[in-house]
Amino acid sequence: AIAFGKAEIVTDEAEKIHGLRLISERFLPQHMDAFDESIARSLSRTAVVRITLTEPPTGKRKQYDKEGVEMKYGRME
Repeated sequence: AIAFGKAEIVTDEAEKIHGLRLISERFLPQHMDAFDESIARSLSRTAVVRITLTEPPTGKRKQYDKEGVEMKYGRME
């Protein structure tokens, strides 16, 4: 995907924790029991970047045939 926007370093601790919590809940929900301890240990050396999109992202997706094989190089069915 390609996206255009403005990137800013987040400096507010509460906002950093909120962003990291959202990402962790989305991608590592099975490890949330360790979240608070990890944040306490490493927040000061963790950078969080807020990206505000200025237009909707664009991209391509892979296409697959009926057997689940990826159709490469414009192969159509």
